[in-house]
Amino acid sequence: MKESIKVRLKQLQRISGRIFRSRLLVLMGVFCLTSSMLVCRCFYLQIIKGEEYAEEYELRIKKTEEIKATRGNIYDRNGNLLAYNEFAYSITIEDPTSSDSPVSERNETINAILEQVLEIVEENGDSVINSFGITLDSSGNYQFSQTNETQRLRFVADVYGYSSADDLTDEQKNQTADDIIEYLCTDEIYGYGLDYNRSDPGYILDMVNMRYAMHLNSYQKYMSTTIATGVSRETAAAVMENKDVLTGVDIAEDSVRKYTDSEVFSSIIGYTGQISEEEYSALSDEEQENRSRSGGQQ
Repeated sequence: MKESIKVRLKQLQRISGRIFRSRLLVLMGVFCLTSSMLVCRCFYLQIIKGEEYAEEYELRIKKTEEIKATRGNIYDRNGNLLAYNEFAYSITIEDPTSSDSPVSERNETINAILEQVLEIVEENGDSVINSFGITLDSSGNYQFSQTNETQRLRFVADVYGYSSADDLTDEQKNQTADDIIEYLCTDEIYGYGLDYNRSDPGYILDMVNMRYAMHLNSYQKYMSTTIATGVSRETAAAVMENKDVLTGVDIAEDSVRKYTDSEVFSSIIGYTGQISEEEYSALSDEEQENRSRSGGQQ
């Protein structure tokens, strides 16, 4: 009896030894290990990080664009027209460059296109946007358009990309309008690649206005930036004729709100347009964020 048990134990040892030395067992172990890793990875991607990755993917493929609705006409009780819309053309541009391109190459491409647009606009007696916080005085010198120190510092903070004027250094706080223009023209990282010293101040300011507007919209490159509003039919036609070389430039049909007596009725029945720097600075942080999302309209 004892001998038979010993024989069986030896047989079991031999069989187990063969199994452990078998390549099949090693293969099964590797298969189980890799399967476990795959299951864990799938669980991590689909359950733990699933919602986050889905949102990121949606942001890549989904483009949201707001279409402004045209306001209706307003009449008084006698049927007299008080407010109406007038058809207008606007020039828009989408960034034609790749974010992977060198800064100097991007500046060269964008500036060449904007120079052509500026030439067409001025030839037909129109002008580009002038929403930048710096203007030219009667002597042709740069000056801040802000009326008080708080608004000026808020503008300077926006230029340098700070959320608060408190983040500015003492040197930045004391910069003049010329310093700001020179910084935007010549800075190696954030500059627009414009010849600050040799170019006409009016030309520089027009180019900075357009480049700064594009910069404010750079977080959503697929969205077009308006660089001129209320242009004539001649300007619109010239732009459309040169679309083959004006990459990213297009003409948008828009409407301008008009009032029969603007000094009186615009304040009584309300008006729409870009919010001023003074009005924007007076808003709370939450109101400023809402205004930014709506494109600064009021």
